[in-house]
Amino acid sequence: MDDSISQIQSVDNLQWYVMRVTYQREIAAKQYLDNLGVENFLPVQSVRRRNANGRFCRVQIPLVHNFLFVHSERPVLDEIKTYKLPYLRYATYVREGRHEIMIVPDRQMRSFMAIAGNGDKKAVYLDPSSVNLALGDRVRIIDGPFAGVEGTFMRLNGGRGKRVVVKIDMVAAVATTEIPPQAVEKID
Repeated sequence: MDDSISQIQSVDNLQWYVMRVTYQREIAAKQYLDNLGVENFLPVQSVRRRNANGRFCRVQIPLVHNFLFVHSERPVLDEIKTYKLPYLRYATYVREGRHEIMIVPDRQMRSFMAIAGNGDKKAVYLDPSSVNLALGDRVRIIDGPFAGVEGTFMRLNGGRGKRVVVKIDMVAAVATTEIPPQAVEKID
């Protein structure tokens, strides 16, 4: 397999796969996939830490640990996992007694990326098991920096206003800053 993988993939068969990354190598895996030209997403935050010399520096840390989202075809991703990045694994869930590979719909992933990847310090990362989306309405943001994002409009614990929450089951949930009700429209 040559290093120009993105030329091989057809746009019709691309899907967002949730990949597990072992031993906290999310950033290294992201950089490798970037070099191969494979679209991927890892929400990161810049924090101030001490280096080995005792000096402070800024480092990138993943906000969703042990997971990386990869936009690719299954055969291409299988080859990358097998020959280039053996520490990548498909994230799976159990449905009807069988293990299914986790795939995120494109629209949901784009909404997640719009909130989690914009560098807004006011975005809130949540434990996906603690978010009960049945309490809110499905909405689309029609105004502001998150226009076009779809999610669930709800009030979080301890908050005054409502936020739009985008959840990827069993992996991550992220909420926008507080949004006025006139900036959203209800969808089915």
